[in-house]
Amino acid sequence: MSKSFGILKRELDEGTTRPFYIFTGEEKEVLMKYIKRIDPNPKTIENIEQLKEIARSSMLFRMAGTYVLHNSRDILQATRDEMLSIVENGGFTLILVF
Repeated sequence: MSKSFGILKRELDEGTTRPFYIFTGEEKEVLMKYIKRIDPNPKTIENIEQLKEIARSSMLFRMAGTYVLHNSRDILQATRDEMLSIVENGGFTLILVF
């Protein structure tokens, strides 16, 4: 297990979660295990447009929860400032899986 997963495991054991995660790797079962520890009922979204809509709605309705976006090429096109705005103002947890 990498140092990063060790830190993640410790934080989750302490009940601490962050608003943003990026998971990479071939061990899909391990990734799913940690996603389920972050939130037992994550919602999968298909693209950055869905993410932006959730972020806009979240500003009005506080749509808490965890959203998982898999292998999204369009997320790679987003600017740093755009992603920071979504993550900081969303009020939810975003997990990108590549």
